[in-house]
Formats: sequence, C-alpha cells, structure tokens
Amino acid sequence: MSGHWSDSYVRFLRTIIPEIDVPIYLLRNDEHPVEWESHWLAIFSPLSDLRAQATLERLGLWSGRGVCVIVRDDFAAWSTRCQYGTALHEMAHGLEHISQGDAFPSMAELSPVARELLNGVESEILAEAGIDARALIRSQHGADFVRYAAHLHVRARAEMHIVAADLQFLHAIYSLPPERYDDVVASLSHELARSRNLNLTRLRESPAAFLALFQ
Repeated sequence: MSGHWSDSYVRFLRTIIPEIDVPIYLLRNDEHPVEWESHWLAIFSPLSDLRAQATLERLGLWSGRGVCVIVRDDFAAWSTRCQYGTALHEMAHGLEHISQGDAFPSMAELSPVARELLNGVESEILAEAGIDARALIRSQHGADFVRYAAHLHVRARAEMHIVAADLQFLHAIYSLPPERYDDVVASLSHELARSRNLNLTRLRESPAAFLALFQ
C-alpha cells in the first residue's frame, strides 16, 4: 500500500481491467503540473509516466513504465460517477495505446519524435508540425477508443452505478455523437455480452457493422 490518495481508484481500475499488466498511475495536476486547458478534466499520453517519473518517485509510487493519468486539481470535489467515469475514459486511451504493441519502450528506445515531445512544450511542437488540435482530438476518439470505452462501461456498471455518459466517450467533437450510443451497443452486442471473458489488449478486428458507423 502506497498511502497515496489514488490507491482506491487504481484498485478499482485493476478490477475492471485486470488484463493490464503494467503500472497504473493517477495524479492530480497540482501534484504534477502540465500544460492544462481550463475545460479539461483529465489527460493521458503515452509519455505521461516519463514526464511524471520524478514526481512518482518522490511519492514512492514509481514501479516502471505504465499508464499515467493526470486529473484536474479539484478531482476530490467531483461526483463519484464523474471521478470513475473520467478515469475509465482515460484508461480507454491507455488500452488503445497498449493494444498497438511495444507501448512503453525504455528511455533509450524512444523515437526522435517522442524525445522531442518529452523534452519540449507539446502544444508548440504540434503547432510547428502543422497539426490541428481539433482534428487531433477527433482522431484520438475514433473507433478503437470507442470500442474500448464501451467495454469498460459494460464492465464498470456491473460494479457500480455508472452510465455511458459518465465515460464521455461519445461527443459532438469526437468521431461519433451521443445519439449513436444505441448503434454502438448494437454493433458490438456479441462481444460486449462476454466482455469479462475477453482480453481487451488482444481484441480481434472490430465487427464490420461497428466500423461502418465511422465511415
């Protein structure tokens, strides 16, 4: 037991996603300040753990590379559903990253682009590369993300009262709006029904009916 405020949340996430075999870290932005937009609730990036390594070591939490989520300073004041829904949203991003393979290389194995992002100001680097922030947000909430989030919702609602909107995985600025929720569930119904028997890091190709929603 680390004695950190995040311990119970991390235990919950491991209950919902036991197939994740890397460390899970949860920090507030006042513990580890990063660039922050006022409307953000939480963020995950593949480099969050490395950016926060010194903080995690100071807190006695560091146990190697893994999924690191940063939440807003006032996290403790949110409703329980918002807290857990937001954490699950970011874990869906983590699952998508893990499923792509070789998710957490050592510092020495980082790509030049990753090194640049790790050592620089991300918003400036993206702007210099001509990457539109709105288009980036949309691409980060595509079919794979929605699929993982749908599974996490199904699993979590068996543990606690949580609705799909708490995970905020459908949104007007994302790849699908909230009114497509029923279509998502219908197109994934066969695998969602047996979600607990699946390894979410090793899902097969998405059903054609589900992928068609994003065309």
